[in-house]
Amino acid sequence: PASTNAAGQNIYTNPPFQNYAGLSAQDLLGDGWLRALHPDDRERAYTVWSEAVRRRGTYEAEYRFRRYDGLYRWFLVRGLPVLGSDGQVTDWFGTCTDIQDHRQAEAALHQANDDLRQLVWAASHDLQEPVRIIMTLAQFLQRSEKGRLSPDGQQLLQALLSGAQRMQTLVDSLRVYWQASEEGVQRAEPVRIADALYEALVPLQDAMAETNAELIQGPMPTLWTDRAALVEVLRQLINNAIRYRLPDQPPRIEVSVRREKEYWLFVIADNGPGVAAEYREQVFALFKRLHRHDDIAGAGMGLPLCRRLVEQRGGQIWAERASGGGAAFCFTLPIIEGESGEVETNTHFAG
Repeated sequence: PASTNAAGQNIYTNPPFQNYAGLSAQDLLGDGWLRALHPDDRERAYTVWSEAVRRRGTYEAEYRFRRYDGLYRWFLVRGLPVLGSDGQVTDWFGTCTDIQDHRQAEAALHQANDDLRQLVWAASHDLQEPVRIIMTLAQFLQRSEKGRLSPDGQQLLQALLSGAQRMQTLVDSLRVYWQASEEGVQRAEPVRIADALYEALVPLQDAMAETNAELIQGPMPTLWTDRAALVEVLRQLINNAIRYRLPDQPPRIEVSVRREKEYWLFVIADNGPGVAAEYREQVFALFKRLHRHDDIAGAGMGLPLCRRLVEQRGGQIWAERASGGGAAFCFTLPIIEGESGEVETNTHFAG
């Protein structure tokens, strides 16, 4: 701790800081504390401190103090004005907290995140060409050697092609995930949720027809949000409901939106096998799949992508049990002031 007079001149510095800086209490009086500051921080520190004294407000800054052995460490410095009975500042009380280790850990974390982004970028771009080559050669061999390969040879070639196709799916998913991470949040605009839902369903029409999927849309509002991100989340969750279905009945998917106190709640519920309670958090982890590739195709990237897109926009996403026994994937988006909340009527889609 340290204290200054009303004008901001240092009148006391505790012994631990004196020992740290290798300076006496006399050395640190007045503006003497600036002697312990890193030369590059002195002008900024003095300017910010002087402004806090002028406006009689709290003070907080980070800068480097020289240790007795000449090394510099980062400190968080806070100052609080002490007011007299007349409301005027009588003196100031301040603290200095060593945050060197915290800053180093933070820098290491930023570096690790940067390295991870570079790795994802490389994996999602540099692997595309070799994967395409493998798939092209495998398909060529299937055509050119048709009828001449032994059953074992045909099986091995099909396994090679299936593996390459799964790798292509993974690379494409990584690219989409990387783009979502790098692009961040786009500008919000008024979005008719009914239109966003229709846009999400367009690329799923074939899958809905093949599985005789049925989609029921509840009342849909108009709200302010990032349209592209919302369409992608809806598409991924509906596609998930189509793929993870019971073998003896067509998918039945219900999409609803309702306004809570501070957010919009979206629910995509299905009549599938559901997600066991112990896996409901796990399914949002990267590359995590609850089924074998032979059973259901995919890269395990759809739900992590949904989580990234929703959380980037201040929402939350989770899985729970649907009322009919299937899975219900729920996510929230914050309400933006000025939204109309206009609601439209129900719609029914059938594959």
